[in-house]
Order: sequence, then C-alpha cells, then structure tokens
Amino acid sequence: MVQVGWKMLPATLLVITMVWLPATIVNSQQPQPARVDLSAGAIQQIAAFESAKARRTPAQRKISSRLIHAATIRRGEPVVGSVRANVVLDREGRTEVDLRADVTPEVLAAIVAVGGAVVNSQPAYRTIRASIPLTRWLQSVSAESTREWFDRPAAS
Repeated sequence: MVQVGWKMLPATLLVITMVWLPATIVNSQQPQPARVDLSAGAIQQIAAFESAKARRTPAQRKISSRLIHAATIRRGEPVVGSVRANVVLDREGRTEVDLRADVTPEVLAAIVAVGGAVVNSQPAYRTIRASIPLTRWLQSVSAESTREWFDRPAAS
C-alpha cells in the first residue's frame, strides 16, 4: 500500500488550484441573464398566445402569427390581450404576402380564385408575392399543405 505523506500536500494543492481557479474565474466572468419580472397580466397573455398556437392546424402553423391575429381582429372575434397585429390592409381588406411554394398555374389560379392578385413570382426561388384578401385567404388557400406562407416583411 502506498502512503501519501505531508510532502505530497503542496503538489496536491497546486494541482487543485490549477484546475479549480481558472474554471472559477471563467464562470464568474460569464454574463448572467438579466432577471425580468413580468406582471401577472403579461404572463397570462403569453400563456394565452402559446395555447392559441398549440391549437393551430398543420396548415395554420405555416402562416405568420401576425396574419392570423389580423384576420381574427378583422372578423371581429375575441383576441388575446390588446396586442395589435401590425398588418397593413388596403380598403378592400387585402394585404401583400410572400408565399413560398412551387410556382405552378394551379397555385397562381388559387390565389386569383380567392380574390387575390399575383404581384410577382420567381419560380427559380419558389416565391410569390401576392395581394390577398386576408380573411378569405386564410379560410381557403392556406389549407393547401404544400404551401408555406409568410407575411410581407415590414421593411418592404
């Protein structure tokens, strides 16, 4: 049996210090996440948004939350909290959207069938920009499972 005497203590302490001290210094220099205190109302609103998103159909999951929220407001249905949708609608209730899909005559015809208009399309990039009547579009065109919808970027 090997016995470790007091002579080994300085070397042991040196090894412990070399391993422990740098790790402590690195960890103490890491930025700590800021604590955010949310009001009970804000927490309820977040929970309501999460619940609403969880109830969406697979087709609705492809649609921007802003568009779904704007359509809900437009139909006069109750909405979560007092959050505005920030979707620009023209006088006929149409908004421009960016659609990612295979650009086919059927897809373009489906946009026109709901009262929309194709602004432009880029088949090579699978993109279509269309002006769509918000509520009719959400009820019909968005049900196509081969399409991925995005709303028009706010900066455009």
